[in-house]
Amino acid sequence: MPLQIRRGTEAERTAMTQPLAQGELLYVTNDQRLYIGNGSTLGGVQITGYTNEDAQDAAAQIFSNGTHTGITFTYNDTSASMSAVVDLSNFAGTIRADAFKGSVFADDGSTIGGTLLVDAVDGVLRGPHIGTLTGNVTGNVTGNVTGNVTGNVTGNVTGNLDGDINGSVFSDTSTMLVDGVTGQLSNGTITLSENNITVAANTAINIGNFTTRNRIEIYGYNTEAGLTVNAEISGAAGITQQGAFLRIKSNNGTFSSQTVLGAGDLLGQVQFAGYVNGGAGGAQTADLAVVRAVVSDPGDLISNFASGKLQFFIGDQDNPGNSKIAEFNDVGVFSAPVLKPGVYANNAARDAAITAPSAGMIVFNTTGTKFQGYTGAAWVDLN
Repeated sequence: MPLQIRRGTEAERTAMTQPLAQGELLYVTNDQRLYIGNGSTLGGVQITGYTNEDAQDAAAQIFSNGTHTGITFTYNDTSASMSAVVDLSNFAGTIRADAFKGSVFADDGSTIGGTLLVDAVDGVLRGPHIGTLTGNVTGNVTGNVTGNVTGNVTGNVTGNLDGDINGSVFSDTSTMLVDGVTGQLSNGTITLSENNITVAANTAINIGNFTTRNRIEIYGYNTEAGLTVNAEISGAAGITQQGAFLRIKSNNGTFSSQTVLGAGDLLGQVQFAGYVNGGAGGAQTADLAVVRAVVSDPGDLISNFASGKLQFFIGDQDNPGNSKIAEFNDVGVFSAPVLKPGVYANNAARDAAITAPSAGMIVFNTTGTKFQGYTGAAWVDLN
């Protein structure tokens, strides 16, 4: 005869209010499991029919019910899945992940210890960046950028740039200032904030090159206020000189600490140089002519003008010591070692060349070997 033991459904077993007696058996009819009593556990202790689900549930309880440092597990029995929340506030080691949610701070032992590097709230990088950055940067960069920047930079750049900029430069009005293709300053207007162009000592500012014809044009407008010149200089009291000006200023110190000039001091000069055959020295660039302005009497100051004189020099390789050939002094006297008037073969040649003579003009007429002067009405012989 078969042995029958206590039996019932799983629902009936879990609804029991009294534990099975020690060694008492219970068979669950709907899932064919066998339980044995221990005198204390309601429904008994399962001894047969252990499944994968049972193993997962038991293993999950180890994680979800246990005590852990820096990590908390949650088990979903329905989906048989487990999730975890990790607290990395005191973590030391390497983290590898395809995605990360949270802020990142610098190590307390570093030179920027505790600095917020990745702000998870605003979704921005906040700390210093070392290495290659690929992608767009939107916002302000405060600090140094060491390395190459490939792409567009929109915004203000304050600080030093040690490196090359490859590209054109435009103003806020989209006017091109630097042409990155041709390597030229473009057609924009260049305004100097302090009205000064400063170059290193013993250097020059070059305009153009030797393959193109170059010139400087200075424009003036007669509607602008001009320079009032004393009657002794202009010939009429209160005359106002208008138009464009080219002014060369000089002193015996520096512009931040000026000292006065003395008689004979050079004010400035215009040099005309050319590339010539230098004989034994070979071809070279040499001065051919010079116009100089020199102080005559610095104490003779009359309405923005002090006494000065212009000197004219022409190069003379045969007699270098006598290269100064003319001078125009502060009292209106023009002097030169040799003054040669115009030379004409006869009266007809003279009249053809000088169609509107002025009183005081002097010429030399080779016919008759004579000097002639114009009285204001006619030419007369001066011999």
